[in-house]
Amino acid sequence: MGPLAGVEGFNANGVAQALVFTDEFYRVSLQLNIEVAPAGFLYEGWLVRSSDGSRTSLGELRNTSEAAVRHSLTHESTEDLAGYNLIEITLEPADGNPESAKPVASGTLEVRPLP
Repeated sequence: MGPLAGVEGFNANGVAQALVFTDEFYRVSLQLNIEVAPAGFLYEGWLVRSSDGSRTSLGELRNTSEAAVRHSLTHESTEDLAGYNLIEITLEPADGNPESAKPVASGTLEVRPLP
């Protein structure tokens, strides 16, 4: 779990949570308050492994309406996501390009064992 904050002049705040279940099932949830993306753009979530910089896309964040600043995303996977401890949110052109763009928000996940 970890807080998300805007970077380089972007006004954003939120929270990220990653859960690892005993059957090697991973769930990552992001909730971010940020202005609505400009026409032709979208916000994409990324997990980043700090040890080597490798990245994996979590997909597009969605908001509840065209005017809503609350964006969210839930990503579920059986891919091994252990070691991915950084979260980045990027503002991407909605062009299908799989490369990540410049981050607008980021955060670090802290490991907290469940009681």
